[in-house]
Amino acid sequence: MNLLFTAAALGGLYRLLPVQLAQHHRLKVLEQNLEVLSARISRLREELDRGMDPLQQQALIKERLNRVPPDQIQVRLVDPSDLVADAEKKAPPTWIGQSPQLSRRP
Repeated sequence: MNLLFTAAALGGLYRLLPVQLAQHHRLKVLEQNLEVLSARISRLREELDRGMDPLQQQALIKERLNRVPPDQIQVRLVDPSDLVADAEKKAPPTWIGQSPQLSRRP
């Protein structure tokens, strides 16, 4: 009788082992996804906190929309070789930020 119970118990364990291994693998995958999502949630919370701060709103607008507030001047760095007049065109040199159309006089 004990052999029959032992055989039945071993047969049940034999059937449950693949199910348990599959669940263990799935648990590891879910834990990895949870770590990735936790990092994303913390990054989004930091952005939300920054967006709700009134002192940071102008910096966020400038960063995301690439807009400069009206009370500030935008400075662009230009390669100096672009400012030298071409000898063939004999065009006058332009200032930084000056449009080429505005430098020509009719």
